[in-house]
Amino acid sequence: MKNFKVWLLPSIILILTFWGYFYGLAENNNTVNVNLYTKNSNINSDNNELSLPSELKTPKYLPKGLVFKKKTVENVGVLKAVIQGWQDIKNERRFLVIIQSNDKGSTKPSEINDATKIKIAGTDAWLFYESEGEPVKIMFWKDSCYYLVGGLNISVEDLTKVAESLFK
Repeated sequence: MKNFKVWLLPSIILILTFWGYFYGLAENNNTVNVNLYTKNSNINSDNNELSLPSELKTPKYLPKGLVFKKKTVENVGVLKAVIQGWQDIKNERRFLVIIQSNDKGSTKPSEINDATKIKIAGTDAWLFYESEGEPVKIMFWKDSCYYLVGGLNISVEDLTKVAESLFK
């Protein structure tokens, strides 16, 4: 129970950051201004110090039309997260976000019980479908890192290819 409490606050902050980043991409017409400040976290795009167990992953595959928009770093207590975003230059409602964090996954969130279990790069992953018009995300832990690959108006097949390409 103690591990669950320790993991709960940072995971809530990361999820809120994820959604804020998505809507920051969508609402700002090809520019990203994410101002997510909470009592326990501060996103700082100029902070390049990051302590991840492995190197920062960038996808080798991207769906057509997506261009890199922004990378931010968030420190939430002992958790460090890098959030990278790509957006379609012709459709502001089509974008991709990848989060990589030093969360080792020793305690998984209960929301994975409602997800579809798949494999990404030989490891268990969970696919989350939201309601229509909402982002789809893939969540997994590999090599002592947490990964979340999410997209709006991007097919599950393309999201899976993006996630797989992080390890090629």
